[in-house]
Amino acid sequence: METTELLQGKRVLIVDDEQDILDTLTELLSICMIDRASTFEEAKELLEKYSYDIVVLDIMGVRGFELLKIAK
Repeated sequence: METTELLQGKRVLIVDDEQDILDTLTELLSICMIDRASTFEEAKELLEKYSYDIVVLDIMGVRGFELLKIAK
């Protein structure tokens, strides 16, 4: 199975406090349904509201370890 088939239509949350990282990952994962957050609070709200297939977390900038606990 190709990577594009595996990712097609997956819901992904990308969390990073750096805009260029958000933009780059959004472009790379453009075949997915992307939600983005640049703060802990935004990400927490999205995690509590939606279910995600994949979550990409910035560990340092947005308290990623805390968000990981919420995502579990």
